[in-house]
Amino acid sequence: LAREKMFLSELGYGLPKVELTAQTSILTVSIIGSSAKQANAKAWALYQSLQEELSRLRADEIRRRDESTQGVLDDYRVRLNEARANILQFQEGSFLVSQDQFMLLVTSLQSIKEKQLYLKAEVANLGDYSYGLGESLGVSSSLAGKALLLQSDVEFRGLLKELDASTSQLLEYQSRWGVGHPKVIAEQQRYDGARKSLLRRSNELAGPHAANLFAHADLQINSKRAQMFADLIEAKARQQGTQAEINDLQRSELQLSDQLKIFARESAVLDQLQRRFDLVEAIFTSAAARLEAGKADVFASYPVLQLLTEPSLPTKINSPIPILGV
Repeated sequence: LAREKMFLSELGYGLPKVELTAQTSILTVSIIGSSAKQANAKAWALYQSLQEELSRLRADEIRRRDESTQGVLDDYRVRLNEARANILQFQEGSFLVSQDQFMLLVTSLQSIKEKQLYLKAEVANLGDYSYGLGESLGVSSSLAGKALLLQSDVEFRGLLKELDASTSQLLEYQSRWGVGHPKVIAEQQRYDGARKSLLRRSNELAGPHAANLFAHADLQINSKRAQMFADLIEAKARQQGTQAEINDLQRSELQLSDQLKIFARESAVLDQLQRRFDLVEAIFTSAAARLEAGKADVFASYPVLQLLTEPSLPTKINSPIPILGV
């Protein structure tokens, strides 16, 4: 390159003399010419040619390195796409889409179990409370409910008062006259009619035989007893409602448990596919980073060539030697 720049033949350009300074990377280069200016021009041509050749070598190395790395990247890109496609294909054919979905199901199942424990304790407390009220009243919660239902009915209360009044009047007449007396017979008919109507109304409201249980339990007379009846019914209703909620939670727990079994198997497969994808992605990212780093480090194999001193003009003639001419 240097002789081409000078338009000289290989013989006309000559060979430069190169000396390496000991313990350093400093090169001393000298070259001869037909004149001082030609020697200086040859030195500059040599320096420029060396720089151009180094640039060419660097570019060639980068190109070959890029081709090699790009081939590796293409291979890992194919693997990365395959790993991603495997995950998508698995998700399309399974119930589980992500690991977050699996963890959410586990959390929900645990929450349901904890809520059941709380509600079971509440049912037990309400049961004890209902039992205590029932013992105090001498009735069960179902009978207390029927009593309140009957006592809240206007027609039943009217019939009950009618029966009470007829009973008192009949007893009074029977104590005065015999059973065959017209007034006793009339009052007996009145009593039978009131009792028949009361039974009919109670059957309509609370079922058979309810009037016989509560015909003489007028809750209007004792407000405290009436409140206890109301508390008993409310506690029993809360107990039944809470138990129904527990039953719903138990059904939900069974469904989630079955679903969790499926999710557990699918989670293992998805985790394996995700790990494979993460590994390929990490390798791909690392290779891409190395490629970019290689592009930036253009002087890795061919370091920068610096000129410490510019080519100088010869200060004396090297040849011919005048003494020999004599």
